[in-house]
Amino acid sequence: MGEVWTSSMQGTPWTIRKMNKAVKQLGHRALISFVIDIDKLEDLQALDKHVFAKRPDLILSVHQIDMKGCYTEELLQTIASLKHITALQLKLYHPIDLSILGKLEQLQFLSITSKSR
Repeated sequence: MGEVWTSSMQGTPWTIRKMNKAVKQLGHRALISFVIDIDKLEDLQALDKHVFAKRPDLILSVHQIDMKGCYTEELLQTIASLKHITALQLKLYHPIDLSILGKLEQLQFLSITSKSR
């Protein structure tokens, strides 16, 4: 269990220590995982400041465990306010208007996966 992961990292919870490890240990285009209803919205802002500002090559992967849940307007606004995200991966279970994400000026890569019911 002492292996170093280089392709992905999740918080649950995200701490400054984990964020610093992510900056140092993750490989190019590795995933930073944010889990809806487990991680906090404040974590997204902290990840932007402490991880993505230093490592814009990393991918923010947003997903949920509860298939009945959905992306809230507050979550989408928080994602849209991030300044250093260049790559974003979304896993959706329900239709939703993502036009607010047009505010992500640095975004170069967007992947959307939709699960059928």
